[in-house]
Amino acid sequence: MNRGTHKAGFTLLELLLVMLLIAVAAAIVAPSFSGFSRGRRLPNTAIALVTTARWSRVQALTEGVTYRLRIDRGNRQWFAEKQDENGQFVVSDRDMGKEHVLPEGIDFGAITFEKNFADGDQQGEFVTFKSGGRTDVATIRLESDRTQFVDVANDMPLGTFHIVKTVTQ
Repeated sequence: MNRGTHKAGFTLLELLLVMLLIAVAAAIVAPSFSGFSRGRRLPNTAIALVTTARWSRVQALTEGVTYRLRIDRGNRQWFAEKQDENGQFVVSDRDMGKEHVLPEGIDFGAITFEKNFADGDQQGEFVTFKSGGRTDVATIRLESDRTQFVDVANDMPLGTFHIVKTVTQ
C-alpha cells in the first residue's frame, strides 16, 4: 500500500488568495484606465471620420457613382450618402457608411471648404466624392470640450482625407 502518493495542485485557500490579489490590483489600476479612454475619444473619433471619408471615396471610384459625406450637426453625427439612379442621395446601407454618432463631450467645430472642385457651390455640410476620384477640398474640425481640437482635411481635389493637426489649449 502506497500511502505517500500526493497529487500536485492548489488548495482552495491558495486560489482565493490569488483572486483577492488580482481584485485589489484591478481596483487600484481601474481609475487610471478610465482617464485613458476618455483622453482617446477625440483621436479615435477623428480616425473614424477619416475612415468613413476614405471609404466613401473608394466606393465612388469602384461603383462609378457620386458619394457624399454628410455632417449632421443637429444629431451630432456623420454618414455616407450614395447617389441613386434618380440623382437623389440616400444614406448608405453598408456598415462603413451608416450613421456615426459623436461621443459625449465631442462636437463639430468649423467646417471650411475651399473652391468646391466636385459640385460647384457647396449646398449644405457635406463633402462630395465623384466617381472619377475628385473630392472636395475641405477641413472638418472636431472639438473636445473646447480645450482640444483635431482637424481632418483633404488638401487636394485628388487627395484623401487625413488628420492634419491636433491642438490642446
